[in-house]
Amino acid sequence: SMKTQTVVRMEPVPVAGPHQGKAALRVETRKGVNDLTVSWMVVEAGRIVRLAEESYVANTTRVNVRESWQPPRLRLDERPERAAVGATWREMYSEATWQGGTTTTTAHTEIWTVDAGADPCVVPGQGMSTCLRVRKSGSSQDAGKTYWFARCVGKVKEAGRPGISQTEELVEFVVN
Repeated sequence: SMKTQTVVRMEPVPVAGPHQGKAALRVETRKGVNDLTVSWMVVEAGRIVRLAEESYVANTTRVNVRESWQPPRLRLDERPERAAVGATWREMYSEATWQGGTTTTTAHTEIWTVDAGADPCVVPGQGMSTCLRVRKSGSSQDAGKTYWFARCVGKVKEAGRPGISQTEELVEFVVN
């Protein structure tokens, strides 16, 4: 299915929690026509982190699930020591999830490993590039996934964990 991610604007995080009111980029992700998730992300010292997220009931403006992370959840760390081939580090965070009027808090640990620093990749509309290839393991739902990120573009590819055949690949990149 088609998935579209759009960086919409800078705005205060509206989700209650440790990051409420902090200025962040609003990123809207649409899967198909009915599925909308909004994330709030910032870049801090070479790290792209996710502060909060809301998923909506199909075809409505009603929130189905709200999540926030403390400390913020890492999306990508581009600092030189974390982008070196073979680099491995641990990220720990607490995830607060609200659904159906109930909030649960879960501790997670993600172990990041850099498998390649200059993997050849294609950025649609831009041509050949090189990607940072990283792998996650640990306790989060993303454990076992591998990601390819191109500088100044973002995620170019995501391969599912073993036993899960889902793969995401960038098919279009537009700068307005």
